[in-house]
Amino acid sequence: MKNLLAWAFAVSLLSGAPVQAAAPGLDFHLFENAYVRNGAPEAGYDAVRRAVPVGADARGGVAMLRQAGAHCGAARDGQVDCFYRQRISVDDVVDTYATWDMQLNLSGDKVAAVNVERSVEQR
Repeated sequence: MKNLLAWAFAVSLLSGAPVQAAAPGLDFHLFENAYVRNGAPEAGYDAVRRAVPVGADARGGVAMLRQAGAHCGAARDGQVDCFYRQRISVDDVVDTYATWDMQLNLSGDKVAAVNVERSVEQR
C-alpha cells in the first residue's frame, strides 16, 4: 500500500498537478454519493457548516472549502461566494449538473454565517 501511495504521489508531482489533501470530513467529490443518493442533501449542508463554523477565521474557511474541491471568489461586500459543480448524468442530448453554492457572510475576518444550497441544471 505504501508503494502505491508513493507511486501516486510521484505521478502527481511529475504531471504538474497540484497535490492537495481534502479537508477532514469535507470532500465535495463524495457529496452526491454520500448525501443526495441516500436522500439526505441536508446532511451535506450540515457537513459544510461543521467544517466552516460561525466564528471561524474567514481565510481558513475559504482555504478548507477550496481544498475540498470548491471554487471561491475574493471577499466582496462582506461575503465570499463559493461553488462546487459536478456532472451527475450524461445523456446523448442533455448533461445534468449538480451545483453546491456556498456563501460565507463575514464579520471582519470571521465567518458570521454560512449559507449552503444545492441545485440541479441540465444543459
